[in-house]
Amino acid sequence: DADPFYPNAYFMVGEINTINGRHDQAIQNFEKSFDLGDRVNSARYLAKVYTDLGDVEKARYWLAQLPENVNTATTLTWQRISHLVIEDKWPDAKKELKKLTEPKDDDSIRQQMDAVMANYFLEDFPAVITAYERVSPEISLDYNVVLKYDLLSNMTYAAYAYHEMERSAEVVKLIAQIRDVFQQYTEKGFRVKAEHWYLLGLLDVIEGNPEMAIVSLQRAVDQGWIVQWSMDVEPILRDLLHEPGFQGVRQSLNVRMRIIKEQLAYHAKTAAL
Repeated sequence: DADPFYPNAYFMVGEINTINGRHDQAIQNFEKSFDLGDRVNSARYLAKVYTDLGDVEKARYWLAQLPENVNTATTLTWQRISHLVIEDKWPDAKKELKKLTEPKDDDSIRQQMDAVMANYFLEDFPAVITAYERVSPEISLDYNVVLKYDLLSNMTYAAYAYHEMERSAEVVKLIAQIRDVFQQYTEKGFRVKAEHWYLLGLLDVIEGNPEMAIVSLQRAVDQGWIVQWSMDVEPILRDLLHEPGFQGVRQSLNVRMRIIKEQLAYHAKTAAL
């Protein structure tokens, strides 16, 4: 029988619920895991889920629960940037992004990946390419494990940067590599997650196929993608924002977000009884 006081059990169920788009249930699972002692992992996930939902107050609360000795510098930086974007403090967000582009003594893969992402949102496309070409020889994508979102998003942002710099050969090569990863992944019977469908939608835009992009983005929403606030600051999506099909995606996302918030309010009300 399952141990009702085993925190990892609740945490793993929370992960499953997150993957399946049941975010209200995932929050309950992570909170229970936190109460039972898994304070670091649970607080991180709760902060991320609430950030994705656009609830900055609750996200900051859970970040504050992380022990001071936990090495979460990058996590905290990206969370802080996300919160500034949600609060419509884009100039402050740009200052934080700029910090991630500054050279470091320890020129690690993680730091270069952060630089790719930061320069992408700053729309400094030559700098995106420079950072990506430093890290690309070190990128290893194993088809037999869970798709690594950070790596694939870096590759997607680099493809867009090549596109904006009119380096079509690199665009075609990189997108082919990304799509081959997804093909290999699905052929092995793995499920493409919501965030991966979102990346596929971005690739469709880069390839000049807005109709297919809308299909992919809708698949992302249907499978539980909820990062609504990020669409307005995503450079790749800029020309798609006012398309009727894209507005339909946003409407379906609005419905999903409303349901999640109503479920969370219901759970909070019943817990207080």
